Amino acid sequence: MSCKTAHWCCTEIGRLIKRHRRRQRPFSLITVSIHNLDWFRDTLGLKTADSVLGYAADFIRAHVREVDVWYLCAPNTYLIIADETDAQAARVLVERLAAEATETKFTIGS
Repeated sequence: MSCKTAHWCCTEIGRLIKRHRRRQRPFSLITVSIHNLDWFRDTLGLKTADSVLGYAADFIRAHVREVDVWYLCAPNTYLIIADETDAQAARVLVERLAAEATETKFTIGS
């Protein structure tokens, strides 16, 4: 599991699509959006917004498998590429991420 560059992820998605067509192996793309990131940046500053992105990265890292890859694909959105994961398993992962994010208290600043 690792955070990769956008170029690497586009290449990887292309590879997975080719493999899926050839071998009928599943993979899922999952987006994780950070709502109100603009508010953090505009109200509390860029350093705080970067901290929010860091918390999100740590949270994703803690909840995806070692074989999954992910990256920041937009200013407030991470993309998770879950290899060998069908739609049902991806739904379970998304529900688990949502439930745990709801239960998690994040502290900004010291």
